[in-house]
Amino acid sequence: MTLKDIEAELKATSIPTALSSPKEVTVLMTPKGQFDMNGAHKMQTAFDQILEAGYINVILDMSGVSYAASMGIGAIINLAKNIAAKKGKLVIMNIHPKVLDVLNLLGFTQFLTIVDSLEEAIKLI
Repeated sequence: MTLKDIEAELKATSIPTALSSPKEVTVLMTPKGQFDMNGAHKMQTAFDQILEAGYINVILDMSGVSYAASMGIGAIINLAKNIAAKKGKLVIMNIHPKVLDVLNLLGFTQFLTIVDSLEEAIKLI
């Protein structure tokens, strides 16, 4: 499955997502909407498809996501684990303060890499 195929599937969901590849084996995901129960399932499927397509590094631009339910956060944590198992890197950028607060409360910011810009994210990959 190609990035265009994955992107096309996501366009029809509650979390349309732009995908691009700024660096080899790296994908930039830019979801828009809410990581609610419905959106989280679709994002989990997309995360799995991206890894199956050989992209082991993911930059997740969360600037368009203002809310993340527990399932949405679970999908991100699951992605982080799957990427680590493949010796890749997950970098999250432009995270909404409310979502960041939840990640902080749960202690996930201790092992997630969170930056403010695409330039920083690419340097870490």
